[in-house]
Amino acid sequence: MFNDLIDRFGSNLGLSPEEAMKSDLVKKLCSALVHGQLVVIDSNQSKSLTFDLEEIQQNSTELPNE
Repeated sequence: MFNDLIDRFGSNLGLSPEEAMKSDLVKKLCSALVHGQLVVIDSNQSKSLTFDLEEIQQNSTELPNE
């Protein structure tokens, strides 16, 4: 499973498989997923963001029923 994640993150960030395996950013992103965070990658700018899903759920508002 982690090899697939590492390959996907690496390809999205423009890294070779070897570079992705050594990348601290890829390790951070895998760790974020394991800890239940949402990971968003902008491959055009090689940037990533992580969000805590529990915090998002607590702060979300429900739409009124119509």
